[in-house]
Amino acid sequence: MNFRRQSILSIALVTVLGAAALPAPAQQPQAQPGAQKASSVDADFVRDASAAGLGEIGLSQIASQKATSDDVKNFAGTMITDHTAANQKLATIAQGKGIAVSTEPMKAQAAAANSLKQSQGTQFDAKYISLMKKDHAKAIELFKKEADTGQDPELKAFAAETLPTIEHHADMASKLTPGMKG
Repeated sequence: MNFRRQSILSIALVTVLGAAALPAPAQQPQAQPGAQKASSVDADFVRDASAAGLGEIGLSQIASQKATSDDVKNFAGTMITDHTAANQKLATIAQGKGIAVSTEPMKAQAAAANSLKQSQGTQFDAKYISLMKKDHAKAIELFKKEADTGQDPELKAFAAETLPTIEHHADMASKLTPGMKG
């Protein structure tokens, strides 16, 4: 065998063995058989809706402990219950489509939670109520958009079914007053 041919074979062998030693690429979540691949719009909705839900839960857990108003505490309990249920339902749908849900709240909600923890008394109640009004207005937009323009029929249906609950939450938040005793 001449030197040139031996060099080419050596390079080829090193290349093949080197490739075999590389780790396998990370596996993406597997969709269930028969499931359609979700569009990026639907995947964005899942990520944003699940993160927003986690934020509502986190903020409401703080409020259930620190609020001075019984009405605010009751509202916080409703937020925890309803958003936990919605996130669980969304996670089940998303899992079947191979879409990952968020594991943490949106950055703005996490920052708001840190700020909220520093508040006391009726100032706390006022901040929490303000956050709930703002967050629910954003959630209504998010869910309306998915219900109207989403590509996945199951996610569109979830958004349409969940939207009245979110609108009810916004209405409830608009009626809360800091320091109000229930």
